[in-house]
Amino acid sequence: SQVYETALAMFGPDHPGTLQSRLDSGAAMIDMGRVADGEKILRDVLARLSSASDNHAIEPTVRVALARALRSRSKLAEALALLPPACERQYRNLGATGAIRCQNLTASILIDLGRYRDAESHLRGVLDDLRKNSREDDRLA
Repeated sequence: SQVYETALAMFGPDHPGTLQSRLDSGAAMIDMGRVADGEKILRDVLARLSSASDNHAIEPTVRVALARALRSRSKLAEALALLPPACERQYRNLGATGAIRCQNLTASILIDLGRYRDAESHLRGVLDDLRKNSREDDRLA
């Protein structure tokens, strides 16, 4: 994309702005049905983030987007392995409601794998967290 090419020319391949534009491109390709192309881009972004010395804020989003792509290509075990660090970081930074998409994707993959009890346990934990946060919000209001 033109945004990526501009960011690449101005900042280089590992700059947060360049990586964000690559994330956006990869996610858009997945949404358009070009899953293999999107997967390739997201793998590259994740590799660059993993080799970077600082902890990029977009890493959880990249992991979730890549897990979605892998799930759609029936690479379930690999998709599932990407999610715990992403969900944990989203939960830590955004709370239970901020991590809900990641948690839901985790449960969906567990269901796809036939691990229904694990999925149920996972979702019950998420529901408990959401209820707890809701009660805390009610107390603060």
